[in-house]
Amino acid sequence: MARAFGVALAATWTGCAVTKEPATECNVCKTAGAPLCKNDLVDAGAAPTTDGGSSCLRTLSFYDGTTPLGEPSNGLSISVRWSPVDAYALSGAEDMLRLLAWNAETDSLTKVAEFDHQQDRIFVGWLPDGQFAVAASLDVRLYAVGRTPPSITQVATYTGHKGSIYSVTISPDGKYAFTTGDDGTARLLAVDGPSATLTLAAMFTAPKTRVYESAWSPDGKSVWLAAQDGAYLLAVDGASTGSPSLREVTVVHRQSWVTALEPAPTGTAVLEGTWLPCNALELWNVANAVVEPREVLVLHSSGLKSITWRPDGASAFSAGHDDTVRFHHVGADRLDTLATLGDYTAGVHSLSLSRDGRRLLVAASHRDRITVTDVSGCQ
Repeated sequence: MARAFGVALAATWTGCAVTKEPATECNVCKTAGAPLCKNDLVDAGAAPTTDGGSSCLRTLSFYDGTTPLGEPSNGLSISVRWSPVDAYALSGAEDMLRLLAWNAETDSLTKVAEFDHQQDRIFVGWLPDGQFAVAASLDVRLYAVGRTPPSITQVATYTGHKGSIYSVTISPDGKYAFTTGDDGTARLLAVDGPSATLTLAAMFTAPKTRVYESAWSPDGKSVWLAAQDGAYLLAVDGASTGSPSLREVTVVHRQSWVTALEPAPTGTAVLEGTWLPCNALELWNVANAVVEPREVLVLHSSGLKSITWRPDGASAFSAGHDDTVRFHHVGADRLDTLATLGDYTAGVHSLSLSRDGRRLLVAASHRDRITVTDVSGCQ
């Protein structure tokens, strides 16, 4: 997949530009190369009205963080991820890593274990076996996650980043973790849970820019980067031999910060989210051996922070600092926004969809809260 992407896009398309900021004052949405560009904020005359959960997005319960002494937490909820194998979730808060148990009867989460990470803004990712996880903040740590009894135990640490780390994602085979950060680097770390090792395997440095997010291709052969100056596609060469390297394949230069990016499970499309001056959700078609911009939606009134696809690749959810989660149908050439839920009072930083596609976990970005949202009606 990595070698199939073209490079002409960087010179021909710069994306959605607006004449004013914030996005609620956008008057112009124009592209060079994208056939469709819709500014919902302008079309509606104001920020889109939420549906209050009356259609397919419905709030079920909240988990509000507490301190180790059981007092309400004043921290932030930065990231959340469902377990890949069972009814648990991991959340990264301002300084705590928490294991949450899911109760299907009450549709609620309960904290069953926590670890004092002692660093700000923790991003988390599970290894596929559900027995180990990686958390990143100022350093990167490998944890063993037990169930009987529930426990979180630090087993390895990597300290190469300089400054804050903004994301961690795990390869489909669980052998590598990819981290990005304030130092403008993206680092490929070899991970081995049973051996308790976490070591640098390869590194890419973006030119004079922060790297906010990373996302693996479904086949594990490439990684997308969301950066302050655009999006990068890197090929991961030699991973199967144990001696991987990173090779730049495509750069998509942008006028806005790219802060969220996620390839479709089918490998045929990519959704990208931007922040300032144009808070846009963008659809790229990547099915024909070249990146083709298809549609741009200016619909979030503040920056995009998280995107997650349904497993069939026909629909997706987006969320941002405008306190909303939105549900979209995704066609080959268009995005249709079908539902919006604005039931979050502190911005949204992270989304995680359950394996059965029925429950969406939402981490607030300015409050220590995880919201459980019913999305089973979103079809």
